[in-house]
Amino acid sequence: MVVGLKARSLQSITRTCLWSQESRNISVPPEPLAGLTRFDMMKRVDRGPEGTLTIDPARPGDAEWSARVMAGADPWITLGRTYEVCLSRLTRPGSDLYIAIRGGGRAGFILMDRFGVAGSPYIAAVACAAEARGQGVGSAMIEFAERLYPDARFIFLCVSSFNGKARRLYERLGYKLVGTLKDYIINGVDEHLMMKPLGDR
Repeated sequence: MVVGLKARSLQSITRTCLWSQESRNISVPPEPLAGLTRFDMMKRVDRGPEGTLTIDPARPGDAEWSARVMAGADPWITLGRTYEVCLSRLTRPGSDLYIAIRGGGRAGFILMDRFGVAGSPYIAAVACAAEARGQGVGSAMIEFAERLYPDARFIFLCVSSFNGKARRLYERLGYKLVGTLKDYIINGVDEHLMMKPLGDR
């Protein structure tokens, strides 16, 4: 489930992903970027007017913070998701939680299921801290997710039927509606399954 976020032009996002073999068992780009080693911390670097944004694997305490953000925002408020339910989802085996950091503080999180839909990655949740909304953090985290699994050809997410703002953002980012789950979480609210092709990589 994903929360509506104001999109910022992706042209202002430095399109750089740095991977670390030491922090995660994933492939490393064959050539490091100029001035950087291939063993830099796993992070996405976004140099924008609001400062440098990094996205790193969650550390102790990050899941609890993310659960508070979830439980205090839509769509999870409307869907009746309590802090305890959110925390359970964030810490479920098989899911990977990443935290966006800006200015030394947490700006948002994204929760990934590596084989969530028919063996393809699934964005299970993405949200920003209240003070970081409207700054492009959500778009940056989604782009990060699209680069996270280099062998994937598609990526999926769901958006609640009442969350038109979020759906418009995902459509701008290239996601298309591929199915609807009627009354999936609560009666009267559908979940729209959206997909984006990532191409042959």
